[in-house]
Amino acid sequence: MPITIETGVRGGANTPSRECRADCVSVSANDYHVVVCGSEVIVETSATTGWQPIVRSAPFGSASGGNEDDETYVSALGGKLIRTYQPDADTAVLEFAATHGTHHVVTRMFISTGEPLLRIVAVDGILGEADVKRFGVAWEFVSGPKDGSRPDFIFTPCLAPKPGQVIGQHMFRSPAAIIQHHEVAFALVPDIDEIRAYQPLRMYLDVEPPAPGRPTILSTGVAAYRLDGHVYFTTADVEPVHLKDTQLRFGCELHLDAVAPPSRAHQAIVRHHWKQHGRTWLRRDVLPQTVPFKRYFDYGYEYAESDLWRETTVGEKTVGAMVIGREYERDVWFQGWFNQLRTAYGYFLWARRLGDSERLNRARATRDLVLSAPQVEEGPTAGMFPTIAIMPESDGEPVRWVESTLQGGGPGLFHPLDMSWTATWLVRWHAELEPNEETITFCRRYADALLRLQSNDGSWPDYVDAEGNVLTEFTDVESVTRCDSGYIKKMHRDWWDTKRLAASAESAANVLFLAEFSRHVDDAKRYLKAALAGAAFLEQQVIPEHRWFDWETFFSCSPKPIGFYDERTMQHPQNAMSMFFATEAFRVLYEITGTATLGEQAVSLMDYVCLYQQVWSPPFLTFHGFGGFGAMNTDGEWNDARQAVFADGLARHYLESGRQEYLERAVAATRASFTCTFIPENARVAPKIFDRTPTGHADENYAHLGIDIPAGATGFDWGTGSGLTSAALLLERFGDLWIDVIEGWALGIDALTVIDCECGAGTWKLTINAPFSHTDTITLKGSPCEYESGVRLVINDLEPITVTDDDLVHGKRVRIR
Repeated sequence: MPITIETGVRGGANTPSRECRADCVSVSANDYHVVVCGSEVIVETSATTGWQPIVRSAPFGSASGGNEDDETYVSALGGKLIRTYQPDADTAVLEFAATHGTHHVVTRMFISTGEPLLRIVAVDGILGEADVKRFGVAWEFVSGPKDGSRPDFIFTPCLAPKPGQVIGQHMFRSPAAIIQHHEVAFALVPDIDEIRAYQPLRMYLDVEPPAPGRPTILSTGVAAYRLDGHVYFTTADVEPVHLKDTQLRFGCELHLDAVAPPSRAHQAIVRHHWKQHGRTWLRRDVLPQTVPFKRYFDYGYEYAESDLWRETTVGEKTVGAMVIGREYERDVWFQGWFNQLRTAYGYFLWARRLGDSERLNRARATRDLVLSAPQVEEGPTAGMFPTIAIMPESDGEPVRWVESTLQGGGPGLFHPLDMSWTATWLVRWHAELEPNEETITFCRRYADALLRLQSNDGSWPDYVDAEGNVLTEFTDVESVTRCDSGYIKKMHRDWWDTKRLAASAESAANVLFLAEFSRHVDDAKRYLKAALAGAAFLEQQVIPEHRWFDWETFFSCSPKPIGFYDERTMQHPQNAMSMFFATEAFRVLYEITGTATLGEQAVSLMDYVCLYQQVWSPPFLTFHGFGGFGAMNTDGEWNDARQAVFADGLARHYLESGRQEYLERAVAATRASFTCTFIPENARVAPKIFDRTPTGHADENYAHLGIDIPAGATGFDWGTGSGLTSAALLLERFGDLWIDVIEGWALGIDALTVIDCECGAGTWKLTINAPFSHTDTITLKGSPCEYESGVRLVINDLEPITVTDDDLVHGKRVRIR
């Protein structure tokens, strides 16, 4: 239905609030009314039972930490409605204006029948001098609780636990403050197109929690704030900015849904962000990719093979790996972050692609290093294994093993998450690369250990000793002093809590492993049963309040006490790694069982992970940020190395769900995995990083501290190595160019951009840009078309070719020039 506007009326037709008032305007858009009375704005809906208000504009000063008499707080909705017009049948524009001293505020509110319902663009033209602390808008979620209790769902990109703290624009990867109670949802989304490189005040989001008699308030705009610890932002003790003859500007969107799926309001916002921003950036060009994937491989492994590779003999087998030297000299990690087995999986794919038998054997040597890890032989932990190998100085000397990293665990402490993630890649190697019965034997011993240690609620302990005792207090100071890492020693001494969680979202990694393992053994039922029980634990104890706790949440660079909770944003600290393990676990369980609710949960969780993906490249960073991922809601990373791991998960979710967006996001994340690599070609995407050494290595992320500076390199497995595994997996599954024949779209994978795609009646016409001019022929793959005669394809106006289902599945070399 088209937009309709009524003037002189409070409320739309048949609404309880309908009354004649000269200063009122009511705009109807589908099931919503936007009602303006004076300077107050109310949004009502009839999507459920009768007309009910969802949000109402709030007094800006008092809602933002100031007061209504504080002239440094400038409201964008404090003016008079001066004009109403309709540029088209589906849009209405309300224009407000106000003059307060030297402030001349003009705000335009765009109301649409599509998404978003409301878009606001506000300008404060300052003629003369003024001191400004905030300029923005505030909205009460009147559909939420008014007794001071927490709404069913809330998300902000960052926590703000102290009075005066806000969510700074540095955290705007996929920015939104999302709140939902029962089926009614409201999201306040900053308009990132309105953010400039240099602004006197910067954009923010803020949350005022509910109190008796008052619902939750969300606000946004521009404000004066500073960095406050690792990593938060505060307006407290920050002086207003003195401005003269200038302009302040911001934009925001209001997304409302009166019939949202329970606690899943984030999914619509994720869809919108990708459609509005992510897809636009992806189709613009191939950046941040600056060379073909193969060239990244050459750079990365020229460094790793010469500087990092170590090998020795265990029994009659050669074992080896790329060392990182993080806690001990020449150590190799098989852990939730740094996982040399996952890197070796990609190394194997590249070696097979290049026909390089020496590299194939090196990759196998890393798998065999894991399989040589000493498993506990008896007792409740029989089958568990250490996950840090310390390579000897010379061949023939034994490998020394340590159970887990001191970032949460340490010598003598088994960390199931690390073991499960490593065992998952052992199983995938067995299933996807080379069958290996030794792998199944090794993994069965470990799987049986998990079955013995599983609690009645379906969870597993985060850390156990060799006797199966659950670690709740860390006391092994001696092991800390013996490690070679000054960082570990300092954090244990000054920052990290000695307490440990008995169980947490880390159980998701165990669910994933058991589910994957069950697919490849005859006695699958008992492993699948345990995995489903673990999934039930996640659904009951973790997902409702998004308690995404794992080792990194508390024992990394953003330390906080166990039990930390942000009362202001009503959220727990969250780490994206445990979220990712959960979404992978539910995906695999859905593939095995076909249970619809498991599949829906997998998609919902994948979408929640995507709230941490960067759908743009911000002008306030001297760095091309599109496509990467952040780490958690208390840290400032852009392009964190986990993006490579998530890229593979996104691709697997595309293959299961068929959602175009997931494959597009996977490609963007894989390309972003190399932005921090030290190579000359990266000068235009990472000018503060590209010329670092050694060439081929990479920083772990960028702007980690919440400011525009490089972070630092850690390990090959958490940088170039992990990116190369994801690139190899993309090429293996999707070729250089992927076409989805059924849905009618195409996507460039490796250094290609699809400029135009026309398809119909069995004929496709593609225009493709290959900016590096690195090849004349590419590998085309796609989803089977089920046309007996195949697909007639024209690429860049060359001669037509015919592509069969067999070509799409196995790949076909085609010319693009």
